[in-house]
Amino acid sequence: MFPCQTNTFTLNPTGDLTADIRLRILDDAGGFYQSRLDETLIPVQGEPGRLKVQGKMYGLTFNEEWSIPYLTGDAAVVEYRGETMQGPYAGGFVYSRGKALPAKEREGIEAAGINIDEYKKIDNSCQDVVGGKGEILKRER
Repeated sequence: MFPCQTNTFTLNPTGDLTADIRLRILDDAGGFYQSRLDETLIPVQGEPGRLKVQGKMYGLTFNEEWSIPYLTGDAAVVEYRGETMQGPYAGGFVYSRGKALPAKEREGIEAAGINIDEYKKIDNSCQDVVGGKGEILKRER
């Protein structure tokens, strides 16, 4: 888990999304490395809420499948499965427009059958440095 991560999504005229992801990775001396990656998210035809994702990080190309089991104007839950040359992985995020997840969104997520307590809060106190805003919760599987 990264101590700070922001995700900015841009809708392209083709209907694809571009994700600009900025994150910090802690080093052994207590500092951090600032990193950035771009992902292209392509909607799966005929399957609303599913996306194919391709990106590159540290020289590794990865392919993911995203599903969106919960989506409103103020929050979204994204679950993903992916694979690199190092092997498979899976996880998920809860995205929120604000710094805190509103109680009504938490209730809606839980009503959709998603256990919000499986997610860990990411400390995004560095957002002014990386240019982000909002709260992100991450779940490792």
